[in-house]
Amino acid sequence: MPSILAEISMNSFFNHYPTGGGAESGLTFRFFWVSMLGEVELVRGHGDYLHEILDQ
Repeated sequence: MPSILAEISMNSFFNHYPTGGGAESGLTFRFFWVSMLGEVELVRGHGDYLHEILDQ
């Protein structure tokens, strides 16, 4: 059976603009991809489970 491979083009980052108001009104959340532990410095607790999904 032939295999079909799809190439997916992904940005290295994306923004989320909350629409609910309140404390998040006017904020922009910027998300980005990492490929290895220690690639970026994260706030304490934000990378606690990266080791579960990244190859080391």
